[in-house]
Amino acid sequence: MRPTKYLVLLGLLALAPHTRGDDAPIVTHATAIVAGPDATAGGTGSTGTNTAETVIGSIEELRRFAGENGKRVRMLPGAYTVTNALPDNATVFAFSGSSNHFDLGGVTIRIDTSVLAQLAGRMHAPCAYRVTGHHVTLAGGTFEDIGDAPPHASLAEDGIRAYSDGGRNKPYPRTGDITIINCTVRRMRGGISLATASGKCIVNGCTVVESGHPGHGYSLGSKALVWDCKGDAAYAPLLHMSDSKKRDAEIELELLDAASDGDNEVLARINGKDHRITIAKPDGKPLENDEMQIVCGEVYRPDGERAGQAFARDIQLVNETEQPVFLSDLSADCTVRSRGPVRDKGHGNTVKRLPR
Repeated sequence: MRPTKYLVLLGLLALAPHTRGDDAPIVTHATAIVAGPDATAGGTGSTGTNTAETVIGSIEELRRFAGENGKRVRMLPGAYTVTNALPDNATVFAFSGSSNHFDLGGVTIRIDTSVLAQLAGRMHAPCAYRVTGHHVTLAGGTFEDIGDAPPHASLAEDGIRAYSDGGRNKPYPRTGDITIINCTVRRMRGGISLATASGKCIVNGCTVVESGHPGHGYSLGSKALVWDCKGDAAYAPLLHMSDSKKRDAEIELELLDAASDGDNEVLARINGKDHRITIAKPDGKPLENDEMQIVCGEVYRPDGERAGQAFARDIQLVNETEQPVFLSDLSADCTVRSRGPVRDKGHGNTVKRLPR
């Protein structure tokens, strides 16, 4: 399960709110963010060249080059604090240019939550990092929200997010062919949310923890390829496959322990067709909430109601955890191998118990 494909996102550390963040990246085509070390606060504002490379040292310069095309930019190492939004008052950074490479090695960009709290616009419009250009690479940066708001009070909507039209403002192209490697997302409402992306999405070596209600750790679309990834279900499902039209995803996730005072009862919500999904827990211990279950055949809405013709069909599920599995009446022809108990209300499903 090792794809030979160009990389799009390399090692993003979306450190959201120890405090609070607001909207997160909208990622279009090639985008890469790699976690780097903290450094002394600074930003000289100087710009120079090294062969075809432009060196910058301020937030203002980064914002300017983010809107240009065909640039190779290196930002001087240091910690940079953002104190204001862009003039639209809905975005903090807009990577609208195409064919750009940003080397952010040793750079930490911090956005105060007071800036995020002032962002305005219709639902999903406010955004901290909005990427709508093609073939954009951001390499070597740490992105962090700082401030006084309490955790989970108002989380950033998604850590890494794709929209079907690159941001709902046409004529932006469809977001697609996203690869995310070695990324960590903490305390976002949704962790890695790629269900609406076109093309093939690849996720490898990522960790998502403390996603908030009503959100999820991972949300994926058709033909997604996910392996060596992990996360918890403390406040929201680890996996959220809500769309019955999605198919042929191959997903391997490790379930992490997490203390929680939340009321989440769903470990994974699985809809669609021909998915191959494995959820593992190497220590073999059940969660504190031993009733938290994997559900095949259910559409999620905040009011808990079903919507449309949801189904889970021809799903191959391997549940290596002690958590229960529920195959609803909307499931059919699924094959389940499970260490935890299985309740089958579906049609033509095959269930085998794994040894404990």
